[in-house]
Amino acid sequence: MKSRGKAKVGSTDKKSKKQAAVNAQPTKRSLSRWVFALIFVTAVSCIGMIIATSSTSDEYGSWGDLCWLAGSPGITTYDDAYNQRGEVYSNTYNKTMLWGSYRPQTYFGIRSREEKSFLFSFAWGYLASRQIRYTTEDDSSIVFGWNRHDGSTFGSQQITDLKHRVKLETSFIKYPNPTDGGSWVARIQGRQMDTTRPLLLSPVFSSQDGYITADEIDNGYQIKGQTATGKFVVTVYGDYKAVSRNVKDEWNFQFSGAGKSKKANQIHLFTEVRGSFTVEVVFESEGDHGKNIVERGCTYSNSLAMRKEQFERRFQEKMGSAEEMPMYAMSNLIGGMGYWHGTGLIDDGRVMEAQELFSAVPSRSKFPRGFLWDEGFHQLVIARWDPHLSQDVILSWLSQMTESGWIPREQIRGDEPRSRVPREFVAQNPNFANPPTLLIQVQNFALEQQTSPTEPRATFLNLVWPRLTKWYTWFRETQSGNSTNTFKWVGKKGYHLLTCGLDDYPRSKCNTDGEKHVDLLSWMILMSDTMHTIAEVVGDTTSATSYHADGVALREALREHHFDESRGIYADVSGCAPKKDGKPSRKHVSFIGYVTLFPLLTGAIKADAPEVTNIVDIVSTQLLSDYGLRSLSKASLKKWPRHDNYWTGPIWINLNYMMVRALRIYGYADANEHANELLKQLQPRLIDAISNEYQRTGKLWENYDPDTGHGRGTAPFTGWTSLVVLLMGEN
Repeated sequence: MKSRGKAKVGSTDKKSKKQAAVNAQPTKRSLSRWVFALIFVTAVSCIGMIIATSSTSDEYGSWGDLCWLAGSPGITTYDDAYNQRGEVYSNTYNKTMLWGSYRPQTYFGIRSREEKSFLFSFAWGYLASRQIRYTTEDDSSIVFGWNRHDGSTFGSQQITDLKHRVKLETSFIKYPNPTDGGSWVARIQGRQMDTTRPLLLSPVFSSQDGYITADEIDNGYQIKGQTATGKFVVTVYGDYKAVSRNVKDEWNFQFSGAGKSKKANQIHLFTEVRGSFTVEVVFESEGDHGKNIVERGCTYSNSLAMRKEQFERRFQEKMGSAEEMPMYAMSNLIGGMGYWHGTGLIDDGRVMEAQELFSAVPSRSKFPRGFLWDEGFHQLVIARWDPHLSQDVILSWLSQMTESGWIPREQIRGDEPRSRVPREFVAQNPNFANPPTLLIQVQNFALEQQTSPTEPRATFLNLVWPRLTKWYTWFRETQSGNSTNTFKWVGKKGYHLLTCGLDDYPRSKCNTDGEKHVDLLSWMILMSDTMHTIAEVVGDTTSATSYHADGVALREALREHHFDESRGIYADVSGCAPKKDGKPSRKHVSFIGYVTLFPLLTGAIKADAPEVTNIVDIVSTQLLSDYGLRSLSKASLKKWPRHDNYWTGPIWINLNYMMVRALRIYGYADANEHANELLKQLQPRLIDAISNEYQRTGKLWENYDPDTGHGRGTAPFTGWTSLVVLLMGEN
């Protein structure tokens, strides 16, 4: 049993339990006090059990058997906390959001949104064999993910590690203040599934800004240091050994059993335990230290339980579901958000100036960095939960824009994310684009402002407007085709076209200047529509007229160049030269798949257009499986042997969601009976496929097999697969 004072790491042995029982025997003199106390405790327990019904589970060796005595702390509600943050560009917001779980490449890490931060992380494993868990791995023997995380005040994560036979719950609560960012408490609770081997526990502390010190105190250690925000004190209670080192890469961790540097930028504590354990790390800013602002023990348990309860209530209200899987999907998306600061590399040898990035990631285990094409889909989920948080991320991404208007499609800022990227993908080409998916949510914000002027979106839209105009111009100048208002993705290499986002999806076999891509032209139509809407909101009538005219001209080009009259669908233009016998080559690429759908996905064609029925029928007969829309039809796959089985058959949730969204918001389902029937079939199949695999594996997957519904690729993949949250909420 843990005391409510200074927590000891490790389980209590039988001898000490017996001694504690002896020490606890009452004398005759105090018998009446004990009788009174027993009556009091019984009464309080009844009340306390009601107050703290969600207190942390005993399976982790928690405070559970004591916490019913603690009562419930008076914490602010979500709405209060949200409103107190202020606008996304305000000082109050920045201080409130200073600390967070912004290290997605670690299983549990906390840092600040500063260029040089104090870093906390946690490692565990077997000391004898040096098998240590620290950075996230694409490993089937571990299941992990945030199942409650609000992006602002707290998070709770479950980890099941079969290799080390341990279950963990990692959590944190923030106590922000507007002066220095405030304080936080992190807790790790666990239980070994096999106690034959002791488990190593190691809290790791690093400084990117000078040195830190470790002082032994009664039953623990204090770590002291300073960042640009101010001084801090970290207290860790328990029986540890300390190792202090001066390392080159302070973000990295290699376990060492010995080391004592007078000038250390990394300190790790370690101990070995058996059974159940609790570790608490208390970070206090200089302004908070000694003021009893933070919570520990039972008060922390009850505060965490209440935050979880409030989260669940708000999730049901905002996201339209009370199920566990969508809560996990959104929480791990938000809990996986990262902050990086550093330079970027260009493939001609130049180095981009140091810049910060705040972004979600596709997968903490495989892709713990920012991807432009993915991020727009992430923001559809995040904005539904917290519009300010979404605006924060979008502003950060647009700040990556160079003077020319280019945004690098992969953001690999600094050494830490660079360490996880294959060398050939590190340097970025300034002529390579990526689908401008960020504009989908920006358009949502603009439409909200347009239809409900009370929505506080105007300031944000004025901020992004100059950058978006530059981005639009950059697309027109660098991705244009050989005919007016046509477009071609730059970057084709063999059968891969990574820049379009659909990697190995089949394109024209002829790589010529005459090749034209229907998906890129569709994206340009969505861009022009978005720019027109924003221009109206910000009061730029001249630009509004210009972008409207652009949209009309682009739609005419779509019909003129990409509509295949013989099949009644839209397709890429092959650009192939005449055949050897002088006969003309086929004008349009014949493959049926996701690219075929882009004029519908982006709202580029009207709901009552005569071709809608034919396109929907082709989707229903050639792409719709029992689990969602396959990325390439079976007939097309037979004609395209060169592929990685990536975007050539598997079901991808982002474009399936775009189809559901298009059928709804662009009026296709209302205007067309065939489209309405497709919507009725597609949406529940997607939800069932993702839900069933989550039940089977405990994970969300990168893509799904169209024949079995089984997850494929990387997991956990709570990037755009988290769009299932919106599918369920809108069902």
